[in-house]
Amino acid sequence: FILFGDHQPPRITKEHHGLETPIHIVSKDKALTDFFIANQFENGLIPNSESGMKHEGFYSLLMKGINKLWNKNYQEEKVYLPDGIKI
Repeated sequence: FILFGDHQPPRITKEHHGLETPIHIVSKDKALTDFFIANQFENGLIPNSESGMKHEGFYSLLMKGINKLWNKNYQEEKVYLPDGIKI
């Protein structure tokens, strides 16, 4: 399970609270949690404070992990796109 929080309403939230959005990753598969810890997450599956990860970038990191862990034909490293795909 991957749960994204929502940004707080600007009229209610003070500027010093920042624009960060909480994210929670819940998995029974240790290989997946280990993948996230090896890629910009800290113990507890919290995004590393220096990563500046965006929602758009998280999706490409998730796809990279899924391909690496469960794609039987996996041959090459998938690219992590910090800004997602521009469409």
